[in-house]
Amino acid sequence: MRAETPAPVAPKKSRLWLWIVIALVVLLAAGGGAAWYFLGAHTTPAEPKAAAVKPPVYVPLEPFTVNLSEENGDHYLQIGIVYQVSDDKLAETMKQYMPVLRNRILLLLSAKKPSEIATVEGKRKLVDELVAAVREVLPPLPPDQQLRGALLASFVIQSAAAMTQEFLSRDEVDALMQGVGDDGAVPAADANAPGRLRAVNLATQERASRVRMPALDLVHERFAELLRTTLYGELRRVPTITAVPLRAQTYGELMAELATPVHVTVVDMKPLGGHALVTIDASLVGVFVDAMFGGGSVKPGAENRSFTATEERLVDRIVVMLLAAYAKSWHDVAVLTPERVRTETQPRFVQLADADDIIHCARFSIDIGTGGGALQVCLPRTLLAPLRDRLQAPAREDTRAPATDWRAPLADGVQAVEVEVTVDLAHCSLRLTDLLNMQPGDLFSIDIPERVVAEVNGIPMFDCRYGIAGGHYALSIARVLAPRPQQPKPTAP
Repeated sequence: MRAETPAPVAPKKSRLWLWIVIALVVLLAAGGGAAWYFLGAHTTPAEPKAAAVKPPVYVPLEPFTVNLSEENGDHYLQIGIVYQVSDDKLAETMKQYMPVLRNRILLLLSAKKPSEIATVEGKRKLVDELVAAVREVLPPLPPDQQLRGALLASFVIQSAAAMTQEFLSRDEVDALMQGVGDDGAVPAADANAPGRLRAVNLATQERASRVRMPALDLVHERFAELLRTTLYGELRRVPTITAVPLRAQTYGELMAELATPVHVTVVDMKPLGGHALVTIDASLVGVFVDAMFGGGSVKPGAENRSFTATEERLVDRIVVMLLAAYAKSWHDVAVLTPERVRTETQPRFVQLADADDIIHCARFSIDIGTGGGALQVCLPRTLLAPLRDRLQAPAREDTRAPATDWRAPLADGVQAVEVEVTVDLAHCSLRLTDLLNMQPGDLFSIDIPERVVAEVNGIPMFDCRYGIAGGHYALSIARVLAPRPQQPKPTAP
């Protein structure tokens, strides 16, 4: 019997599929974890949005035109300045202090020499000084307000010789050539024709601001003397007055120099048909009030306050008297009748001329002991135009014979003055010990001379005898020691 061979066992396919499924699950889990790791857990958070940057705030100043310190001739500087600040509040603060700020910048610029600011380093140093000038003027600023710097918007240095060269445009040349004939001859003009123009040499015409006016200088020299007399008569104090040479500047520069408050009087200069200004510093107003009503020196900081009604009335009264004296100082140039129109304490409210118009300013420094200040008389160039020929002519000395009719009244007034006559009747000599030991009732002998000398202010006048006349002690003049003054002879009128 044949034995049966066992059939082969079939592989178990179910286990293989099981391992395949497990491997797929593991792969899917690993892929999901990797995706979560790279895409979820370690995702970089979005950066915060940057804060909005505030736009810069700029404070532009009106352009400056100043005379630089003399160096190889006269030079002028035209400069535009713009300040950068942190916010609008600081910009408004700077505008409130603008008059003082412009005055500080003008003083800074006018002290510079052309060589100091011509280089790049010089300009950078100037910018730092401009920033420091603002910080000196402004009050302490809060932490959130900052002055970030200064910028130069324009910067031109030009010599005076170059500025005096005048050039004509093509239209101006054509307009001038219309009056020339075909043969090159200029038709004769009627001297009596109304509105006739004067011939001017454009090649040699000087700048109006540099033309000297000797007669106007003489007018203000006389006014300084009359000013001293007028103030003494009103204040009963002898003032010390120093006249500063006449200077020409633009109206804009004048307004920038005037610190507020200042007493400004607008004056109608009849019959010239224009107005002038008389300015008085606040410190001088306080000195006038103290001199009139009594008081000591002006307290520091008093010039920063507003004027009282009493101060304004007092200064208006003084200005009226000064205008009368100013009219007298013009007597040999023109007959003027200056009249007060109105007064202001804020110069910006006075529009006397355009900012570029030339103003001639006469400045007088006044000191009466307890303090002082400055008084200015400002005359626009257009106001003086009708008198230009007279003012530019050389000053003429007074050739009239000196008046002598004052001598007799003066002599009579001097002779009516009361003087004190003193006489020493006796002298004696004592030892110091005797003098210290004297008691009430003690006696000491004196030697009385027969004659005594009468003195007036220490000058021996008469040799006298003393005695009693009519029940009173009296002196009898024995001899005249001092010669008698000669009586002035009357002069014919």
